Amino acid sequence: RAPKELAIEERRLLVEMAVEACVVQLLVTGFVHADPHEGNLRLGDDGRVVFLDFGLMDRVDFGIMESCAAGVRQVLNKDWLDLTHTFQAVRFTPQPMMKNVDFGIKKRPRYEPCGNEEFAVAFQKQLESEADGQSRFGAMAVALKKLSDRYLMLTPPFIALLCRTFITLEGLLAEDPKMAEEYNVYQTSLPFAICRLLSPRTRKGAVDLRTSFLKEESSEVNWSSLSALVTAGSGNSASSSSGATQEEIGHFDLGTAAAVQRRLLLTAEGIALRRLCFEVDAFQACRGFLTCKDAAPLREAAMSSLAEAWATRRRRQGGLGARGSPDSFGPRAAAAARGWGMWRPTEPVSLPPSMQDHARRAWRIVARRQVQRSLWPLWRLPLRTAMLLI
Repeated sequence: RAPKELAIEERRLLVEMAVEACVVQLLVTGFVHADPHEGNLRLGDDGRVVFLDFGLMDRVDFGIMESCAAGVRQVLNKDWLDLTHTFQAVRFTPQPMMKNVDFGIKKRPRYEPCGNEEFAVAFQKQLESEADGQSRFGAMAVALKKLSDRYLMLTPPFIALLCRTFITLEGLLAEDPKMAEEYNVYQTSLPFAICRLLSPRTRKGAVDLRTSFLKEESSEVNWSSLSALVTAGSGNSASSSSGATQEEIGHFDLGTAAAVQRRLLLTAEGIALRRLCFEVDAFQACRGFLTCKDAAPLREAAMSSLAEAWATRRRRQGGLGARGSPDSFGPRAAAAARGWGMWRPTEPVSLPPSMQDHARRAWRIVARRQVQRSLWPLWRLPLRTAMLLI
């Protein structure tokens, strides 16, 4: 059914599924539908989103995917200077930044090099002046367009197509006042962005991941950097301005983030993460997580996640929110809506057995390494147990 034929709850579900699907295309698969307007979207009878018209598509390489993921985190954390370096990494702006020194004086621009700090300040002011500046990708595109008279923008073709994708999709959000006010595309993208940053395919991405996880020249966990990565945007005020719950504004747990996390743990996507887990001392990491001051944001995030998972489980057991939930649309939608721990290999959304077997063997190697490090020599286990208790 077309969006105009749907009830308000079904339309909100369709829009949210379409947004998540396009984010996954950008950050996970790298094959993006560049024209997801209302006429190209349908809600299937089984509750899945259906895309039509594949005449305008775009491919994104791994380097661009990792840069886009970093950009999502930087916007939520308001790391404007780092964001300018991301713009340069995706070739949206030149290196060095170029400023039109004749802006407002002559029609023909004359560019001279300028610092990233200057551009970061100008971009921050422009983005914050835009409506929904920190909740819509389209607002960033508009802000950069307004800055293009003062600073040189290169705008490669794939950037133009990606902007078209999300500006078109965000137009559907504007038609629903509730979602337009409350829905934050950056917050929706964050779990997928973190998964992409945890599964780098480029040398630069692997180096950045190691820097985020471990201190330089050691196997100790870098808790401050890791906390900044995992808890990105947790204090962002743009995510909700009226305190409405996700169910009230049509947000559903579609299981997409959990499916991407399964790919990270059970496929070759998690090679870099498993290598770090192999190198780190699990006992010292657990002790640091419980006692380190820099790990406090991670502890709070872990408790919040456990509380949210418990509340979601209780709501499902009590039958709350059955009307309009993904479970009401068929077996595939019900399978996608189940929590990560409730997933079974026999569900429609499955992974190849060979991939799962390879990942299990790799995790067993990591586990044996950590057991060996903790139990040998024999005096290490009682000493570490005493340290943990003290």
